[in-house]
Amino acid sequence: MKDRSWVRYILIAADILWVAFIFARSLKAADESTAESAWVLELVRIIIPSASMHFVRKLAHFTEYFILGALLFATMQSFGAKKLAMVLAPAGCLAAAVTDELLQTLSPGRSCQLSDMLLDTAGGICGMVICALAVYLVRKARRR
Repeated sequence: MKDRSWVRYILIAADILWVAFIFARSLKAADESTAESAWVLELVRIIIPSASMHFVRKLAHFTEYFILGALLFATMQSFGAKKLAMVLAPAGCLAAAVTDELLQTLSPGRSCQLSDMLLDTAGGICGMVICALAVYLVRKARRR
C-alpha cells in the first residue's frame, strides 16, 4: 500500500485556507460585502429572475459551509476516523460558524445572527453528507 500521508497535509491546508477565506469575507464592512455580492446576484438572476440580495447572501453562507463540511469530513476520513467524522465535521462547522458570526460584529454595518449560524451549520452538514455518500458509492463500486 502506498503512503498517502501527503493527502492529509493537503486536506488540512485546504481546511485552514477555506476557514481563512470565510473569516476574511466576514471582516469586510457591510457596504463592501454587499457590493461584492452584486455580481453574484446578477448571475443568479439569470437562473432565478426574482432572486434578491438577501437570497444570494444566504446562499453564500450555505455554500461556504457546504464546502467546509465536505473538507472537514474528507480530512477526518483521511485519518481513518470514519464514524468520528460524522460528529467532528458538523462540530467544526458549528465552531467556525459561531466564530464567523462573532467576527462580523467587528465590521461596520455587520451583526451576529443566530439564523446565519444555523444556516452555516446546515450547509456544513449537507456538504458532509454529500461527501459521505460519495465515499460510500466509490467504495461500493470498488467492491464489484
